[in-house]
Amino acid sequence: MIKRKENVNTLTPTYIDTSTQYAKKGQLTLFLVIALTLILLSGVVLFLASSATTQSTSTQRVTLNDQVLNTIEIKAFITSCIEQAANDAFYRIGQQGGTLTRSDFIPKYESHGAFDKVIIDENGQPIPERIQFQPGINGIIHDTNTELHTLHYAIKSPSFTGRTAHPPPPNYPYKGSLTSAPTERLDPFGHADLASAPPTNINALCNYGGVNNRTMLGANYSCEDTLYAHTKTSQDFLQSYIKQQLELCVDSQFYRDLTNISLTFSPEGKVDVLFADNYSMVLVDYPIAFTFPSGKTTTEVFEFATLKQIRYKLIHELAFQLAKRDIQDIFFSTNNQEHIESIDLCAQFQSGPTIESIARTKYNIPCLYPNMSVHLERDACSFFCKTKKGQGSTILTIKDNLSLVDDKPFQFKLAIENRPPALDHIDESVTNDIQIYPYSKFQGYYYHLLDKYGVTPESAYSKTLTSLIPDNYNIVIMVGDKIDIYPRAIDPDDDTITYSYSGWRTPTPICDLTSASGSLCNDQDTSLTSNNPSGFIYKDTKFSPAKEGTITSGGTQNSQGYTTHENEWELSPEYINNQQDASYITSSFDTGYHYVRIKATDFYGNYDFQDVKIQVRCDPNDPINGGCCNTANDFTPFPAGTKGSCSSCQSCSEYGVCVIDDNQVNDCSACNICSSGSCTTDDADTLGLCTLKDSTATCTNGLCTLPDVTST
Repeated sequence: MIKRKENVNTLTPTYIDTSTQYAKKGQLTLFLVIALTLILLSGVVLFLASSATTQSTSTQRVTLNDQVLNTIEIKAFITSCIEQAANDAFYRIGQQGGTLTRSDFIPKYESHGAFDKVIIDENGQPIPERIQFQPGINGIIHDTNTELHTLHYAIKSPSFTGRTAHPPPPNYPYKGSLTSAPTERLDPFGHADLASAPPTNINALCNYGGVNNRTMLGANYSCEDTLYAHTKTSQDFLQSYIKQQLELCVDSQFYRDLTNISLTFSPEGKVDVLFADNYSMVLVDYPIAFTFPSGKTTTEVFEFATLKQIRYKLIHELAFQLAKRDIQDIFFSTNNQEHIESIDLCAQFQSGPTIESIARTKYNIPCLYPNMSVHLERDACSFFCKTKKGQGSTILTIKDNLSLVDDKPFQFKLAIENRPPALDHIDESVTNDIQIYPYSKFQGYYYHLLDKYGVTPESAYSKTLTSLIPDNYNIVIMVGDKIDIYPRAIDPDDDTITYSYSGWRTPTPICDLTSASGSLCNDQDTSLTSNNPSGFIYKDTKFSPAKEGTITSGGTQNSQGYTTHENEWELSPEYINNQQDASYITSSFDTGYHYVRIKATDFYGNYDFQDVKIQVRCDPNDPINGGCCNTANDFTPFPAGTKGSCSSCQSCSEYGVCVIDDNQVNDCSACNICSSGSCTTDDADTLGLCTLKDSTATCTNGLCTLPDVTST
């Protein structure tokens, strides 16, 4: 935290620097001045009253020192210190997402705070020697007009490297279709700091050894178990900060100047913070030593309890459940009131026949209570974040009108790092799975196609009457038919998404998924440079049985059937209309397997993609080119130069088309030869078709003859 404006009438210490310079000074409250003044005046009145009588001053006068030590005003002042210290602590921890960092404490107490992961100067600028802690990398800062507060990320963007790496695109966030209940990870749209950490980076609410100890009555499950990977909790932070502020509250030197009495706060003082469902309580057991001018020291133990109308536990649990759902369910939106209200996993106390049976065990209560609301601030670090990290981050604020700090509604803030969009799986075999939450039941890709386009994945992506081999492709179509593609991506931060196409039928080549050796490809050895099918030979071990052939994946070189260098997909009417869907009408030049890369990118450059594998099948019933369709090999064309079932004097081209081939001499008999696609007489027998074993044999009228002998 950086204090930006000094307020002389507050218990809040003025904090000058977050790195090396600390200067915190307790500010004497107006109440203390009034209290001490009243004490002094009461002493004067007593003195004058005793002087007006004949009684002895030495025996009747109440000393000022005794008045100072025993008057109710001193106790009231300590109570006001607790009140203001507690208010400041709750305000600060709410602004910082349940965390107080070392910069919130004086050196004596700094070990009680969390490590600062965001370090800036008093103007919110990065510090050159601490550039690795600049805003955006581990968290962000936000401006409340009077202070700059740090917010460590409660939800971090998935990391594709490190010990707990997420799968990078195209397998991000997980394999298969988008779902509300993925099984591969607990945090597909988040990233925990440690492998053993909970799915979010929110610090725990309670300390196991604190006053909300699990062994105490009614506290069996009062705090989220899954948050305990973080050693410091909200309870720890609040207790340490309030204790610090109590010592800073009283300006001891000013107190001594007025009373000639020194105050010393005992290091054995104890502050406990207790969380109940509808309030928070601060319990103080604080010995304070009063040293008089005579040198005599008297220790008074002040025991106070103050009840704060702050539903911190309920707010904290709502924050955790929101974050937990957000990193798990791609269909959940923190910007949707219905979605937030559907979270009903929070607990409530249940009564029983005995005191011992009271426990907080009912876990089906909505987490959003009346008078609570959730607000979002998008791109919250656009001013302070100087690099791409942090751009697009969101601050989620929970506001509770029934929880008051200094007569204002309490706010609890979470920072969310911007995350990549997730592209749904395009495949003809996507099933009609129903999702687990009320708001997401029919949000799967199957129902998306059905609701928006009136098609199913099978009807859209499996346009063939021939036998199916689903594992061999995402889309299968008969040659001459139209390919329609309906990509759908969802951004976990609700960012705008743009769609692009590359690979087959575009000028932009892509790297194929599998190299000839069966290993993952790289741009150096398998990137295709043209649409020419001879450009890349594949052996795909995912086929059953394994298949070999050619895959085309885009490029700028023209070959037969490719008359332009333009992106056929992005020139389709569908893409021109909505910049998302695309189509292409196939021709005989398109038979075979192809990859089209569909990429979904958000405003900040984060992306996901899928290399959609398309098979354009040859048609064995085609009266012209059916002879080149190899039905025994997954309806792929026979290799170029192969006869297949083409007509006389024809063979298969590299595109699976029956073409005239004047070298198909064996289509003709005796002294005939293929010429211009038909058998013609070759009486010169230039190709040696006359097979009679006699040198006197000649070709006559297309027949091989001997003198006086005709033979065929």
